[in-house]
Amino acid sequence: MTEIQKPKKPGQALAGFGWLIIIVGFFISVNSIGFTGWFVPTGVERASSIFLSYLFVGMCLIAWNIVLEHKYASKYEKSEIKAKGFLIFLFGLEIFIATGYILFD
Repeated sequence: MTEIQKPKKPGQALAGFGWLIIIVGFFISVNSIGFTGWFVPTGVERASSIFLSYLFVGMCLIAWNIVLEHKYASKYEKSEIKAKGFLIFLFGLEIFIATGYILFD
């Protein structure tokens, strides 16, 4: 039975694109907020939906990176990858909740 060769970095480009999408989405959503003459922000609902959609797409790519790492990991590396994936998931959840709290409060 042949063993599957582990790629050097299975989904690292996916994670990089995920972080890039989140950062670009943040700047696009901030730039889409307009102000009236009295510095009252307008279009906040549109900006929040833009940012949350970019956040969702970016976190999906990061999660896919974690899945690929877990798929190609040996049994000795799995506990380390599982802890890393859990921390990234908690970080994404924290960003999602904080953004929702700030924009919808």
